Amino acid sequence: MGKNLLINSNFRNPVNQRGNTIDRWRHEKADSILTVNDGYITLNSTSSTANSYPTLRQRFEDTKILEGRTVTLTIKGRGKIGAAIFANDYVSYNEKTYTDFQELSTTVTLPENISSFFVELRGFNNTNGGDILWAKLEIGSTSTPYEPLTYGEELALCQRYYLGLPVNTYAVGYNLDGSYIDFYVPTPVSLRKNPAMERFNEEKECLFQVMENGICYTDYVLETIRAYPGHIYVRIYAENSSGRGLVHPEIIIHDRVGLNA
Repeated sequence: MGKNLLINSNFRNPVNQRGNTIDRWRHEKADSILTVNDGYITLNSTSSTANSYPTLRQRFEDTKILEGRTVTLTIKGRGKIGAAIFANDYVSYNEKTYTDFQELSTTVTLPENISSFFVELRGFNNTNGGDILWAKLEIGSTSTPYEPLTYGEELALCQRYYLGLPVNTYAVGYNLDGSYIDFYVPTPVSLRKNPAMERFNEEKECLFQVMENGICYTDYVLETIRAYPGHIYVRIYAENSSGRGLVHPEIIIHDRVGLNA
């Protein structure tokens, strides 16, 4: 049975840390609409023009393992659905219209040198949307049975790229010179690179608060984030804060914050 090279491919229960899309997949068109239903996803478009189909793409970083190999992309869906493989400018594509859930595959032998590679799942315009249960990319010319990972396994794979910190994440830091404060925040997985910290709620004025002895400070700014096995190192800074005398400050993230790696 061929190994599935896609991450978060079980759309019957997908990982959705941000709440407005599904992890590791990206819309590539402004008029593309993704709906996460109970047991499947739906791809639709706000446009009714024939070529304005919605897309959901997953890009690959390590293309060396695919160069010169034959690969097969299979999806299970209904409605008007399509599956495409892109390697450099080469495209392998198949589309069908099904009244109930059926499997659809496309197979291609990839070039020896690949500079970019992604797969694309498609619905069509807003009168011809598509529902998709799962997707599988595997080495070989034959589609083999789909075996989903557990939700926990998929979540761990996704969190290497994006980790949503829970509300009220808390850590104790130490003060270097009154201006710089360092914190070590544990993570359930090791991030693949140093992340950017971003808010889920853009209306919030700050990423975090710093507290000690019942006093709350919000004017600290993020200086550095570095990823290490099992934790991240965070340094924050506030100009002219040496007089505060913080020794063991606490950092509290009240709203949901994501680490985008």
